[in-house]
Amino acid sequence: MRSLAPVLVLAMLAAAVGGNARAQTAEDPAPKDPTAELRRIEKALEGERKAGTKLDRLAGALAGEIDRLRERMAVAATRAQRTETDMFDAEQTLDTLRQEVKDKRSRLLERRQELSHLTGALQRLARHPPETLLLVGRAPLDTVHTGILLESAIPRLNGNARALRRELDTLATLEADIRAQRDRLTLAAQELDAERAQLAALAAEKAELLAGTRNRASNAAEEIRALSQSARSLRELIDSLEKREAAEAEEQRKLAALVTPKLRPTRPSPPEVDGGEPPAPAATVGPAADPVRTAALPPGPPLTSARGHLFAPVAGTVVQRFGKGKSGDLTRQGLLLRTRPGALAIAPHDGIVLYAGPFEGFGRILIIEHGDGYHTLLAGLARVDLSVGSHVLAGEPVGAMAAAGDAAPELYLELRHNGDPIDPLPWFAGLTEKAKG
Repeated sequence: MRSLAPVLVLAMLAAAVGGNARAQTAEDPAPKDPTAELRRIEKALEGERKAGTKLDRLAGALAGEIDRLRERMAVAATRAQRTETDMFDAEQTLDTLRQEVKDKRSRLLERRQELSHLTGALQRLARHPPETLLLVGRAPLDTVHTGILLESAIPRLNGNARALRRELDTLATLEADIRAQRDRLTLAAQELDAERAQLAALAAEKAELLAGTRNRASNAAEEIRALSQSARSLRELIDSLEKREAAEAEEQRKLAALVTPKLRPTRPSPPEVDGGEPPAPAATVGPAADPVRTAALPPGPPLTSARGHLFAPVAGTVVQRFGKGKSGDLTRQGLLLRTRPGALAIAPHDGIVLYAGPFEGFGRILIIEHGDGYHTLLAGLARVDLSVGSHVLAGEPVGAMAAAGDAAPELYLELRHNGDPIDPLPWFAGLTEKAKG
């Protein structure tokens, strides 16, 4: 009987681990083969790991493509802002020309009235025969002198009128040219808006695809973690079975090795993805950040290296300088820029959005951190296109001014270093002050 015990034990083990083992009864199914289950899990684990690697590569490629799209959007935005600056200058020139035309037409009307009065006086003199001059209440010589003066004044007035007419013709031609230029700039701005819209749509499409890919990659990572946990548990089970088998005789161990080979991995066990459970997402203030924009970006040049070359946030003119304005005015610590209705706003430099939303006393504001203690603040925007935590590139669109209103929209620009406001004017390129007078 003792000689049959090893055979019975091995027979029981073979029945337990056989891939084609059948259930003994409906109520008492045979246990699954741990070795086969481990191999199945390891195979699935390897497949999930390969799928996760492929998804990670795809996500990285999509993120790079989205970054390139964002750079193209920033270039298009700077081109659009230059166009807006040209349109702003053209409109100001048109306003000046309109005022000049108005003044010259007013002077021309005065000259015409003077000419009309003089012509009427000469006509009245011409209607009187010379002998009637003796009946006039004034001396005949004075009347003759008056007629001579009137006749000599007419050529001068006619010359002035002709000169004014030539100036008006010149101004009308120039005004027509500037209007044509403004129409061309308007068309160019519309084309750039269409380009920005197309790029934004592409970026949104890629972002959606990237988000889905990252979700699939995350799910694959979860599967890998679960499979790794299961594999470790089965290894513990098999190790315990192997320890029990080691207690048997040498013949039993050799025969058991033929039926259920010991599973000794040829490579280290796969490490747990991310070293354990994934960290919980950090809480944010304000709207959830775009997953594309919150992706890690390579560090850009420091803001100090761009002093004097920062992008002007809007196309316009400085109407209030740093430190000016009324006492207690919130805008004394920055610049006030007057711009066109609906003007595009762009990021002055690379950075991260710290705040985007309403703020007491400033309306809707955007605060961007640029590193080394530098921050820019934009207030007065009608629309903000970013959210807290978003990464922005220099020149990238961030929002827009009000499209309509009784007065030209104004943007408040503030630059701070370590919390203290500093004069932004020397830092920015293309900012001009409103002409005085």
